[in-house]
Amino acid sequence: MNKKVIISSIFLAALLICTCSFVYNNHVQAREAEREEMLRKENYAKADQAVMNLYNDDQCSISDGLTEEQVNDAEKLVNEVEDPQGELKSKLNDVRYMLDTKFAVEALTYNNILNDGVDERELDEVKTRIDNIKSKSSRLHDSLLKSFKVAQNQFNSISQATISLEHVEKNPTKELLKRSKSLIEQVKNPLIKTELAERLSKVDHLIEKEILATQKQIQELENKTHNTKNQVKDKVNNPHTTYLQKNQTASSNKSPDNSQQTKEVQNEKPIVKSKEENEQVDVIPPATTNKENEHSETLTDTKENSNGGEDHYWGWE
Repeated sequence: MNKKVIISSIFLAALLICTCSFVYNNHVQAREAEREEMLRKENYAKADQAVMNLYNDDQCSISDGLTEEQVNDAEKLVNEVEDPQGELKSKLNDVRYMLDTKFAVEALTYNNILNDGVDERELDEVKTRIDNIKSKSSRLHDSLLKSFKVAQNQFNSISQATISLEHVEKNPTKELLKRSKSLIEQVKNPLIKTELAERLSKVDHLIEKEILATQKQIQELENKTHNTKNQVKDKVNNPHTTYLQKNQTASSNKSPDNSQQTKEVQNEKPIVKSKEENEQVDVIPPATTNKENEHSETLTDTKENSNGGEDHYWGWE
C-alpha cells in the first residue's frame, strides 16, 4: 500500500515538473519571440527612417546636401532587416539613382561653365537619366533639367564655333572670319575659347597676307596699264617724232655715219629771226617725201592746212 502511494507520488511529482518545465519553456520562447519581433520592428523602423532621411521633408526629392556616405549607411540598415515587399530597397535604389544623376549633371559644369572634355555622348547619357527620374521626383527633374540646359547650350555654342572655324579655315574670307569670331566670343570656357581664337588668328593672318599680295598685284597691273596708256598717248600725240625715232633707229643699225649726222641735225638750234626778216625771206616749201605702198597709196609728210600752208605729218593718202 505504502509502496503504491510512494510510486504515485513520484509519478505525480515528475509529471508536475515536466508540465512546469514545458510551460516555462513555452513562456520563455514566447517572450523571446516577442522580443525578437520587437527588435525586428525596431530595426525596420530604423532602416525605414534612415531611408526617409535621404529625402527632403515633403518626400518629393532627395535632401539637399545628400552624400554617398549617407546612402551607404542607410543601405547597411536596410540589408539587416527583413523587407518582404522590397519597399525599403526600392526607395533606396531610387535615391541612389537620383543622387548619381545629380552628380552627373554637376560634373558637366563648374561655376556654370562647361568643363573640358564633355562630349555629345556624355550629354545624351545624362539627359536620359534626367528623363528617367521624372516619375520619381518631378521637382528634382525640373531642377536638374535647368542645370543641364546650361551645359547643353554651352556645348552647342562650342560646336557651332568649331564648325564655323573649320569652314573659314577651308574657305578663308573676311565675311566668314567675322561670323566665326562672333561665335567664338560666345564660348564661355576660357581654355576652349583661347584655343579657338588662336586658330582663328592664324586664318586672319593668312587672309591679310593674301589681301596684301592681291593689292600688290593690282598695283603692279595698274602701273603697267598706266605706262601702256602713256605710251599710246605719246604715239597718238607725236606720230611724226615716233616715225623719225623708228627711222633713226633703223639708220643707226645700218650706217653709223648716218646716225651721227641725224644726231647733229637734231642738235642744231633753230635760228630765230625777227618779224621783218621773216617777211623778206621767200618761203621755200618743204621737200616732200612721197612713197607708195602695195595699195598704190602715197606716203607723204606734208599736207595743206586751212591757211594755205602745209603741215608736216606722216600718213598714207
